[in-house]
Amino acid sequence: GAALVRHAGGLDLFLNQLTAQDESTVFLAAAGLQNMLSTPQLVRDPDFIAALIRSDAETVLTHLCEHTNHSVRRSAAGALANMARSPAHKHVKSALSVAEHYRSQAELDLRTQSRSGLSSGAGSCDGSPRSTNAELANSHMYEVV
Repeated sequence: GAALVRHAGGLDLFLNQLTAQDESTVFLAAAGLQNMLSTPQLVRDPDFIAALIRSDAETVLTHLCEHTNHSVRRSAAGALANMARSPAHKHVKSALSVAEHYRSQAELDLRTQSRSGLSSGAGSCDGSPRSTNAELANSHMYEVV
């Protein structure tokens, strides 16, 4: 069931509805995420977990734990607990953090090279050889997940 909901676009729908004005809609979205996150197949799926992390669902769900409605609070807390128990969560979050670090470094190198107009081959801030402009422009190929 939950995998079918995901493939039909349910994850994006739930994520978008977490910030709806209607309390019932927010509850149903949080409960839907809680249910999806209780499915062993999905909590082991790095693409599913990466989508949650990139959407900043953890922050939204954390704020919903302070909601005035008890059912919203309970569903948000349940979704966060299920996410924390996910075998893929810690690994994917770490991988995305490392990928973001290297993407930021590549962008910094590219800006520095563009400003100086030089490609001297000198090392970057971390001591590694400076990348060429073509390598930096294609750095998206090294994204995790």
